[in-house]
Amino acid sequence: MPVATISAAAGAAAATTEVTSAVYKMGKLRAAEMATDERIRAAIYTAIVELSYAIKQDTGNSKIVVVDDRGNKVVFTITSITKTACTLQIDVGLFGQQHVARLIYERISVALAELRKSG
Repeated sequence: MPVATISAAAGAAAATTEVTSAVYKMGKLRAAEMATDERIRAAIYTAIVELSYAIKQDTGNSKIVVVDDRGNKVVFTITSITKTACTLQIDVGLFGQQHVARLIYERISVALAELRKSG
C-alpha cells in the first residue's frame, strides 16, 4: 500500500475515533471529562430522563442518586479537577451490571457532545 494511502487512512481513523477514559471496577465506572461540573450535571439529567430513572436524592453539587423501575440504585459523583475538567463516577453497586453503567455513561457522553455543539 502506498505511503500516502496509509497516512490518509490513519488520519481518517484518528479523526473519527473518540478517546474515552472510562474504567469499570467493582461496580463503579470512572471517567474523566473535559467539561465543567455544571455541564456534566446537565448531561446526567438528560441521560436520567432518556433512560427513565427516578431521582431519589440530589445534593445540589457533587452527588445524584437515582433508582430504576426495579429499585436498583445508581449513584453519580462529580469531582472537579480544574474549572474545565471533572471526574465522574457511576456507582451501580458491587453486584451491579457493568453494561448498565456503560449504557448510562454512553448517554451522558452523547448529551455532553450535544451541549458542546450548542455552546
